[in-house]
Amino acid sequence: MRHADHPARPTIGIVGGRGGIGSLFARLFGADGLDVLISDRDTALRNTDLAARCDLLAVAVPLRVMPDVLREVAPHLAPDAAIVSLGSLMEPAAEALRPCTRQAFLLHPLFGPGRKSLRGATLVCASLRGGAVQDWLLAWLRGQGAHVVTSTPEEHDRTMAVAQALLHGNYAALAPQIMRRLPAEDPLAWTSPTLRLQLGLMARILRQDARLYGDLLALNRHAAAAFDELIERLTALRQAMAAGPDAVEELFSTAGADLGPLGADLAAEGDRALGEG
Repeated sequence: MRHADHPARPTIGIVGGRGGIGSLFARLFGADGLDVLISDRDTALRNTDLAARCDLLAVAVPLRVMPDVLREVAPHLAPDAAIVSLGSLMEPAAEALRPCTRQAFLLHPLFGPGRKSLRGATLVCASLRGGAVQDWLLAWLRGQGAHVVTSTPEEHDRTMAVAQALLHGNYAALAPQIMRRLPAEDPLAWTSPTLRLQLGLMARILRQDARLYGDLLALNRHAAAAFDELIERLTALRQAMAAGPDAVEELFSTAGADLGPLGADLAAEGDRALGEG
């Protein structure tokens, strides 16, 4: 049953409600006493039927199918309902929702499905067409203790090309290369605390769903340029090594300066992570 006349108590539908992020939000909404319906591959309730029954429809499906699912369900929304894409990329979802005349927005949770609550969590929001239901959700998120950053789909995806694609893609190249170069009989015996921490962070990512990272790298149109720039920097480093210690020293000094005023605080965070702060 929809509650269009009572926006403080909307009926919420989650497409992909048995997946990681979908089940997390289903649990959090339900814990607050809200009516939550879900659809997934193995539910009797179909995506389109779910859309017609909800005030707020959240779509939490893999990125490679997100645009198709959004186009499937959007026409079935009631006129005063809202649809939100819960995904790590925004531009493909925004394009899919362009014909939609309902409230529509994009929300990227900058966290995984293992969270117990939203206190201290950060989400990025890009609004396509605002309205009362969207306002309710953003207020609800903030009421749960989350921080909401506003953006545009292009700005978000350009940033994620670095914060996700470049960072995590680099792990896929760097971690195997490090392990191959360490002594095979006992590689961790040679690791410093810094290297061990770095390998732990890389392993954490590389042991997660590889399908997600395939989507994050291949479907973000800004990612290739970010990698091209990294390759240029690696080439410059290799050239500096050939030129001698002074050239490498200059490159390192420049790289440190590029961190700007955040450098000292970030270094302190690194010290604390290593138990040295």
